[in-house]
Amino acid sequence: MKLGQTIVKDKNLYDDFFLKNPWCMACGINEGDARFYCWPGLSRHHICKFRRDDSWCNLLVLCRVCHDRAEGLLKPKLSVRSCLMLKKVRDGGNFDLARCVELLGWKAVELEPVPDICERAYRMRRPWDEGRFCKEGGERAER
Repeated sequence: MKLGQTIVKDKNLYDDFFLKNPWCMACGINEGDARFYCWPGLSRHHICKFRRDDSWCNLLVLCRVCHDRAEGLLKPKLSVRSCLMLKKVRDGGNFDLARCVELLGWKAVELEPVPDICERAYRMRRPWDEGRFCKEGGERAER
């Protein structure tokens, strides 16, 4: 296999991932609202682009606006480090920092806070989901 080649492309894996995560992990918008406000709705985002590994630890569900932030097309940008923080806080059961560091080809990584605009939107749209809120500095908020 060549570097940069896709490791897995499994439609069932993607479908299962979307079923378990039916909202934007950055701003909290649900699929129906995402389709209405910013077509095409929700999409998967590979945190580590280099190898496009489809492991759940490397995937986020993002709406079009947040996906554009993660691709650097909108400000404030969702950096790789803040995407890793999103994964850790919003989908901790599938967070594997060691695997992501390996995919990135980095020696280590320091996570960055999620941009305030995303966190405020997430809290507004999903107030019952406080176990997945980021506190200032980025870690999971205490209940």
